[in-house]
Amino acid sequence: MFFEDATQASSILDLVLTSRGTDAAGKIPMCGVPYHSSDNYIAKLIKAGKKVAICEQIEDPALAQGIVKRDVIRIISAGTYLDESIDSRYLMSLCTGKSTFGVAFIDNAGGTILPMNSPVIKPSSY
Repeated sequence: MFFEDATQASSILDLVLTSRGTDAAGKIPMCGVPYHSSDNYIAKLIKAGKKVAICEQIEDPALAQGIVKRDVIRIISAGTYLDESIDSRYLMSLCTGKSTFGVAFIDNAGGTILPMNSPVIKPSSY
């Protein structure tokens, strides 16, 4: 992580903030976590209300000139994060129409989708 992301993450994750290179403003803040223990760090960032972008190298470092190119392969947010200690995490979608409405619940952990629809019930006049 670099710049403001590194500064915020180092505080949340209790990591040492270091630097790599410089720009017009001075040293570029940097921090990182080992891949094999990233799940624990991701959980802490999600619980702190952050979103996490997972990036991977997309070229061979031995062949790269300068900085190795990377690309975002996954974005994790509170709604898409699957914590192994939680049995289920439901997402709900609501859709309304003139005469019907629909509700769908999705359990990411179990892969269950529960759709429902119903006619709109108009309140009776008094």
